[in-house]
Amino acid sequence: MFVASPGDLVEERGALEDVIRELNLTWSKNLGIRLELVRWETHTHPQIGEDPQMVINAQIGGDYDIFVGILWARFGTPTPRAASGTLEEFEQAVTKYRSDQNSVRVMFYFKDAPLPPSKLDPAQLQMVKGFRERLGNEGLYSEYKDPHEFASLARIHLSRLVQEWQKTWGVGTTKPVTAVLPAGPATSAEEEVDEGFLDLLEVTEDRVNGLVQVTERIANATTGLGHKMTERTAELHAAKRPGGEPDFKEYKRVSNRSAEDMELYVSQMEAEVPTFAKLYSGAMDAFGRAASLVVDFKGYEASGIESALATIRTLRSALAQPVGNIKEYRETVAALPRVTIQFNRAKRKTVAVLDRFLGEIENALNLTTEVEQVLQNLLQSQDRTV
Repeated sequence: MFVASPGDLVEERGALEDVIRELNLTWSKNLGIRLELVRWETHTHPQIGEDPQMVINAQIGGDYDIFVGILWARFGTPTPRAASGTLEEFEQAVTKYRSDQNSVRVMFYFKDAPLPPSKLDPAQLQMVKGFRERLGNEGLYSEYKDPHEFASLARIHLSRLVQEWQKTWGVGTTKPVTAVLPAGPATSAEEEVDEGFLDLLEVTEDRVNGLVQVTERIANATTGLGHKMTERTAELHAAKRPGGEPDFKEYKRVSNRSAEDMELYVSQMEAEVPTFAKLYSGAMDAFGRAASLVVDFKGYEASGIESALATIRTLRSALAQPVGNIKEYRETVAALPRVTIQFNRAKRKTVAVLDRFLGEIENALNLTTEVEQVLQNLLQSQDRTV
């Protein structure tokens, strides 16, 4: 597996190496399959050539089965043949795929995370954006927000590729492999691998149930705040002097009470959103590990997979259900007039915490869809083997 990325994604390259090491502990023991991660840092040596990228091309060549590309804020350094080394490597992988669709699988990831202004390069960002748009027209790519989420995605996607190996791709490309396992006492990574598929599904299900509860609490809190705002609006309309003129002092008091309502909501959300993110990360990590254990199942775990699929679909439904209402409420709050300092501060904090949660929900829905597809593929493969 060859990984291509500019220099701003060192953490992701390291995370990918950890995922490969973990997967190999399982697959080399049970299936005789190993992944070798090919990187220019480890698979090239100093040499004079026409240009640095040409040296990399010559030493690494095209002898890989999986290509993984990653981009964030930098597109990379131009070469004499392409706008960046990453793009040149991607084009070579695509050319290989088009010449023989059994020979390689090409996966691409984009990091969607903020960057310090001092590190922003508008020209580089524009090239990344243009490439992402081009790639969206040619196939599919995945987005992630941090190295941990990238590792979860990579673990799930690589498990899918291995499930399909020699079935829908890789026909006639099998290479002899020798399982080289570490000697001595079991490492922590090996101990993790001792967890069984059903154990990990149970962990996933427990954390998914927790996620559903958190999502329900957030939805209920948002609905409750909406009711409070409706009540405050009625109070504002009723804030009249005996002659019918607006009572601006009462307006201010009601507005500040609205601010207190929003502050209370924000404090609840600031506790719930990190809990949501932690539970979701744990659920996907457990599922990714489970997926890596089922590449050679023969059908007896079908009931476990069906149970996991039902759990994931419940999660997707629970995540999707409140999104529309929360987005609508976020727009309503953002459009409220600026009436007092206290109100304006609470309004800004409410919009910010809603944006954070909507971002978490969007990422969770994307990854949940990926997980659902993996489970469906597993069931289909078992139908073929039973």
